Amino acid sequence: MKKKTLAAAIGLGMALSTVQVQAESLLFPYYQSGGGVWTLLTLHTDFGGTGAVPNLHYIWNYDLLSTGPTECIHEDAYGHSTPVDLIQQTVVDPSVNGGLDLPALFGDASTAAYSLVGGVQGFMIVDDQTLAENTMRGQAIVADTVNNFYYAYKGRNNPSTLDTDASGFADGTEPGFWNHIFTSHLAWELTWYPVNVVNTAWYVIVTGTGMDFPPTGQWLGTVGVGLWTGFVWDRDEDPRSGFVPTSVTCHRVLTRPDFMTAAQIAHTNNGGYAPLATLPFPAVVQGLPNLGTGTIVTKIESITGLGGWLSEENAFPNLPY
Repeated sequence: MKKKTLAAAIGLGMALSTVQVQAESLLFPYYQSGGGVWTLLTLHTDFGGTGAVPNLHYIWNYDLLSTGPTECIHEDAYGHSTPVDLIQQTVVDPSVNGGLDLPALFGDASTAAYSLVGGVQGFMIVDDQTLAENTMRGQAIVADTVNNFYYAYKGRNNPSTLDTDASGFADGTEPGFWNHIFTSHLAWELTWYPVNVVNTAWYVIVTGTGMDFPPTGQWLGTVGVGLWTGFVWDRDEDPRSGFVPTSVTCHRVLTRPDFMTAAQIAHTNNGGYAPLATLPFPAVVQGLPNLGTGTIVTKIESITGLGGWLSEENAFPNLPY
């Protein structure tokens, strides 16, 4: 398969940058790769690219698992799909992560784009540079073959958002805008099992505007995190007050000590409930305007000897679903 050049992508962007472009974008709030873990991606597009011009823009944001949650590395590349196309691929390049090359295995003539870095945990956006909304669907499957951990979910749609971007790329229109109720919640109702049975953590990504071409090379959207009622409840609905504020920039894995006092932790070790607020804060991040408007929260649970699972936590209010 021929690799599409960046020059071709820039050419497309310059050709369309003089018009207001509407595109279809999907947000995948969680992926992981490396050490026996793969994330498989399925994309179905209606229109596809024209000739050799790339029409898919892939955007990854991730931390290296080897160093902990210290980075938010931005990476992007361009791919090509044909009309009414189906692409099934890994998120990370097969040469980096185990050699599992799905397009070659399935004889797919499309050009998938891959992240070049394995051993990571992060989130991604895929943008189909067409002139119509609702022209792409997608699903991600996280498969941890070592810990018996599997999770499948559909990509989040970005409703039509006509905007402008000075990046020079045609897909500077929609993939950066995730500040609506579908993808940018301000409150979550967290629940967990007894800690001697199930280990629980929450992977939080900050959503907002400008997520496609961060001005510093990193997505710096930031929210404050804390108990919006100041209480947690144990399994028998007994409340315990306390407040431990923290913040999330780009993304972060949270556990109960990040937003609960020691007394609240002990009070809810047998399972419990906590209403978590994620509010935009501060107004400026590292000298730049804070573009974060809310979050998406994925709950990660595991049982020793059995495996684990992921699920989206309960957003409050439970709209639009």
